[in-house]
Amino acid sequence: MASVPQTPREEKDDFAAACCLIQNLQILAAANGLGMSWVLPPHTGCEDLSFAVKLEANERITGVLGLGHIEDGIPLASGKKPVRIEVL
Repeated sequence: MASVPQTPREEKDDFAAACCLIQNLQILAAANGLGMSWVLPPHTGCEDLSFAVKLEANERITGVLGLGHIEDGIPLASGKKPVRIEVL
């Protein structure tokens, strides 16, 4: 969740910052053997989700994240290559 920006520039900057944070979380998760999915809203207008996460009037949902262990042997989608991330 993030505060609702006051200008179009703030909106773009806020979204870019949230994207960077989420990508860093994905890298950290992968480095620790976890998989992570990131779904962008159509959840923004979902009143049930907004109520469940106690969304304030000046906040918005920037994404819904899923985190868990990756099962071995799941085939990759056609043309995809496995990713190897090493944290030094």
